[in-house]
Amino acid sequence: MPSLEHEAPLEVIRQQPDVVADLLRRVLPQFPLPARVTGALGSADMSQVAPTQYFADMVVVLTDQQTRKPVLAVVIEPQGRDRKTKKVSWPVYLTTAIKANNVPRAILVVI
Repeated sequence: MPSLEHEAPLEVIRQQPDVVADLLRRVLPQFPLPARVTGALGSADMSQVAPTQYFADMVVVLTDQQTRKPVLAVVIEPQGRDRKTKKVSWPVYLTTAIKANNVPRAILVVI
């Protein structure tokens, strides 16, 4: 059963989703939000009925030579065209890289 500490902030946001904009403005003032925005609850279901396959151009895992442990997964993406649609895939690549390698990750876009 979820704790009160887990459920209380969710209930506040459930009742007043606009509060998310205020929180973002306070915590991430560099994140550009229009002066007036409206919040609405979206679907929390992140499953895919028919999963889409995503393929990065390359992934390099950097390993500490002394400890022999991976320290960083780098997704390599050369981009000459079609950058707008690829930008939607990049977060998927990064999330998958951290899940697969259990290390911090970065993306290197070569233009």
